[in-house]
Amino acid sequence: MTVLVVPSARRLSDFRIEALLARLGPLLPGLCGLQVQDFFLVKVQDPADGVAAPDLSELRGLLGDGPEHLPEGRARCLVVPRLGTVSPWSSKATDIARVCGVRGVQRIELGRVVIPQGVDRLNQAALAELHDPMMESVLTDVAQLQHVFDVQPVRALLRVPVLAAGREALATANRDWGLALSDDE
Repeated sequence: MTVLVVPSARRLSDFRIEALLARLGPLLPGLCGLQVQDFFLVKVQDPADGVAAPDLSELRGLLGDGPEHLPEGRARCLVVPRLGTVSPWSSKATDIARVCGVRGVQRIELGRVVIPQGVDRLNQAALAELHDPMMESVLTDVAQLQHVFDVQPVRALLRVPVLAAGREALATANRDWGLALSDDE
């Protein structure tokens, strides 16, 4: 499988970056700035299938301009759609690429790289502020980006014994299965 990383123009407004910086400040002593850059991940069809690889200029025409490379940083993290899922954005973007005649594109996903300035690493509390665990995963290495396109095997149906074990059974399922339910839910 071949995955292209195509950096995008910055989409997060200065206002949103400032708000994120304000939430992260108390969690990361020494934080003095925040760089956020969007990027596209393009899963390319295998050339052995007889399909030509997509032309980068065609992709740029569809996806828009951006820098050549993702920015670097010591505490860089990559926020991507939740591993094992296909985002609604991806479904629509992939359809648009096909309708526009961009050959060789199997799937497109959207992610963002976040680079805090003034700190060497992100703690768990800061990572929790950077993504929605119900919809997104956080990766720390560009090599892990290929896993965005991994297909998860079908799992057996699991049951929560709410009538027998009560609220505690639901709380355990929430924690163990990563459901991200709030206390109200």
